[in-house]
Amino acid sequence: MKSQMELRIKDLEFEIDKAKTSQTDYNTTELETYKKLYLKQLKLRESISDELRNLHRRKKILADVSTRLLQEKEQNKSLFTSHTARPALESACNGNLNENLGLDRIHVPRETLRVSTSSLLSSDNRMENDLSKVSCSIFFFFQ
Repeated sequence: MKSQMELRIKDLEFEIDKAKTSQTDYNTTELETYKKLYLKQLKLRESISDELRNLHRRKKILADVSTRLLQEKEQNKSLFTSHTARPALESACNGNLNENLGLDRIHVPRETLRVSTSSLLSSDNRMENDLSKVSCSIFFFFQ
């Protein structure tokens, strides 16, 4: 009977060790799972934080660009109004440019435009630049 009791005790001790090992393995597995989930959450938080910083940076850039565009629009409006208030130009070879337009601008003094043929190429470039500026200002004026 003593030997049966000893065998029974050993069996129970084995079962207890087995249960402890099983519980330790379970705890280790659980801990590893939580570690992985924590690291994943940490990476997601860092990613979201980076995206938020980028969003704030983009918002600031957008505000700066918007302010600059509004300033340019106001500048172009003033350029457009000052451009239209200038006297009408008459071409030496084509006569009065406003003659056939039906515009009565007697109160505006007229100037004669003379184009030097030696600087015709640079004059064309300047004219293209001026025309692009005026078309830009007209575009922004009607926006």
